[in-house]
Amino acid sequence: MEEGLTQGGRVNEEAEEGALERQDRLLPANESDLALRAGISLVQQLEFARGSWWQHDAQWFRAVAHRWGLQAANEANLEAAERATRAAVLRLRRQGAVGPVRDLHDLESVFRLLWWLFFPEGHYQDSEFVIDGEEGYWIGKSCHAFEQLCRGDLLAGYECGCRAFRDGVKKGLGVSFTHEISESLVAGDQQCRVVFRMRRVPKAACGVRARTIEGAAAAGGGSRPAAADQGVAQ
Repeated sequence: MEEGLTQGGRVNEEAEEGALERQDRLLPANESDLALRAGISLVQQLEFARGSWWQHDAQWFRAVAHRWGLQAANEANLEAAERATRAAVLRLRRQGAVGPVRDLHDLESVFRLLWWLFFPEGHYQDSEFVIDGEEGYWIGKSCHAFEQLCRGDLLAGYECGCRAFRDGVKKGLGVSFTHEISESLVAGDQQCRVVFRMRRVPKAACGVRARTIEGAAAAGGGSRPAAADQGVAQ
C-alpha cells in the first residue's frame, strides 16, 4: 500500500513538473522573449515597431484625407502634433527634467531630449544641430515620415508636422525663438534645414518667466496654461 502511494506521488510530481515545463514554454518571461523564440531578434523587433508606428501614422493621415479632405487631414495632424508636444514639455518641466532655456544651447538640449523620448533609437530622423553664433541650424538628412508619405503617394499637398512640433516646444517652454525652414525634403530639397534664432535671456528674467507660466498652469489645474504661453511666445 505504501509503495503504491509512493509511486502515485512520484507520478503526480512528474506530471506537475511536466506541466510546469510546458507552461514555461508557452508563457515566456515577457513579450520580447516570445518574439526571440519566434526567431525575431531585438534589432528586428525595433525595426518592426518603427515600421508599424509610421505605417499607422501614414494610414491615419490617409483615412482622414479620404473622408474629410486633405486640408482637414493637415489641420488635424498639425493640431495634434502641437498639442502633444506642448503637453510633453509642460510635463517634463513639472518633473524638473527641463530647466530654464536661456540660449540656443539650452534649446538644443530640450529638442534632443524630446526627439529621444518621442522617437527613441532614430525612429524619426537622422539629423544634426549646429550652432553658429546667434543662429542654430537643424539639418535632417533622412526622415521616416517623409519615406512613408512617398510610399503611400501622400506627398502632394502635405504640410510637414515638424513645424507644429517646434511650435509645441515653443509654447510649452514659454520662450521666444524663431524657426525658419530654408530647405525641406517635402519641397523637393535634398535635406531639411531649419534656422533657429533666439535672443539670449538674462538669468533673472528667465526665472520670473518660468514662475509666471508655472503659476498660470497651477491655477488652471495644469490643463489650460495656453493664455500664459501666448503672452511670451511670439
